[in-house]
Amino acid sequence: MIGNPRPAVSGGPGGLPKLLGGLMLAGLLATGCTTSTAAVEQTPTPDGSRMVKFLDIPNGSCINTEQIPGRDGMVPLVDCKGPHMYKTYAATDLPSNIRDGPFPGYETVSRFAGEFCDKEYLKIHNGPSGKGGRPPQFIMAPFESVQWRPEQMRVICAEDLVSSG
Repeated sequence: MIGNPRPAVSGGPGGLPKLLGGLMLAGLLATGCTTSTAAVEQTPTPDGSRMVKFLDIPNGSCINTEQIPGRDGMVPLVDCKGPHMYKTYAATDLPSNIRDGPFPGYETVSRFAGEFCDKEYLKIHNGPSGKGGRPPQFIMAPFESVQWRPEQMRVICAEDLVSSG
């Protein structure tokens, strides 16, 4: 993980989003939101995973590591039919009122990321995350000042399949 070899994770049970302080490699559009599963350039690896840039993780991708992204800025995606920890469902760039300027603090980034991912989660599930058998959320965003770089202003939402049992 860029700037943090052991990601900070909090939340989880009780419907609270699980947050990964992780970082982003380049924003698409100033306020780009995506729920597409468009094809992206992927590099196969010997273990069968496909390495993609953090920015290029398509929705519906499966990830089997908490080291997101790796030190090289890449994320290993695995086949969703096999074992995996997280499945992505939405992504967006941080809005200009948050990303322009110095690090606004964990609370500001967390509030935006949580509200965005909650809204997108409700589009695919009938109810809040972590309740009624629904998986908790796993949110990736620049939650720490060391991760606050122009090329890292992205939020990725995923279902946490580890905590959901």
